[in-house]
Amino acid sequence: MKGSITIDDREWSYDQFPDLIQALSSSDLSWKICIGKFLSTWINSDEQLKVHTSGSTGKRKSIILSKAMMRRSAEITADYFNLHPRSSVLLCLSADYIAGMMMIVRSVVNNWNLVIVEPSSNPLKDIVGSFDFCAMVPLQVQSSLDQKKLTGIKTLIIGGAAVNSDQIAQLKNSGVKSFATYGMTETATHIAIRELSPKTAESFVVMPEYTISQDSRGCLIIDAEHLEKPVQTNDSIQLTSTGFKLLGRIDNVINSGGMKVFPEEIEAKIADVFGEASFYVTSSLDEKLGEKVILVIEGEEISGRDIILECSEKLAPHQKPRQLVYELSFERTETGKIIRKRLS
Repeated sequence: MKGSITIDDREWSYDQFPDLIQALSSSDLSWKICIGKFLSTWINSDEQLKVHTSGSTGKRKSIILSKAMMRRSAEITADYFNLHPRSSVLLCLSADYIAGMMMIVRSVVNNWNLVIVEPSSNPLKDIVGSFDFCAMVPLQVQSSLDQKKLTGIKTLIIGGAAVNSDQIAQLKNSGVKSFATYGMTETATHIAIRELSPKTAESFVVMPEYTISQDSRGCLIIDAEHLEKPVQTNDSIQLTSTGFKLLGRIDNVINSGGMKVFPEEIEAKIADVFGEASFYVTSSLDEKLGEKVILVIEGEEISGRDIILECSEKLAPHQKPRQLVYELSFERTETGKIIRKRLS
């Protein structure tokens, strides 16, 4: 399947892609040049291409994906969300990462009308009109919510980082149908989705054609006919009737007093204590417990509040933070994910 693409209401057939690539590559805007570069790779004769991981769990690394796998992923997304040819979709993610690449691939494979804007923290600031489909990271979602700009998007998928409880509450009042996605570079983006609004589900639903299982550690294994091989993850899950509940990364698990503690589970429970403030849960060695739970907050010290007490009221005894640490600024990946650190 070759497909065509409409960019900003101008249709380009597959045979015209070289002209489109030339137009994009001649731009003085780096983000347009990046789109042209990816399209050039997409139409070449190789049936595989090199992509890079986001670096959220370590250094960025190169991965080889088949174009056939990416095409099938694009078709599954279109079918699942009932998106037809000529659907209007917005690309506001960098084409240097798999999420942005896949928005382009979906548009080519499914003959969508792709509107492109500069990837930024506030992508809808100058946008007028409506879209059938859009993908964003939580930072973009927050700025769009703040400016009441999401109403023009019918279906919104959110990935790249966790969506906090405050954002979910705002999404439920926005009238937008929104979903958190689960996926990775190795699977060419999402394999499962969790509805956030208008209803909020606790678990991820596995998309058609994918099957999941667990390894001996309780971590997720993903398989599908179009994947070259099963994908082994380090994400600990709890299986449900339709999919799974994500507990957290096995790399991050804290063994405190003989109990397994997942930082991501704690963070979800206490998110509304902090509002928009950034924080994460980590650990350090402890003579009595083995490891103790530590809460790290970005910014100046919060005065006049007992943060540990406020958090503890929402947590099981073994999950309660034993120490509070402030850092003026967190280290983040290029895609905005906080780089977690274990403390000495």
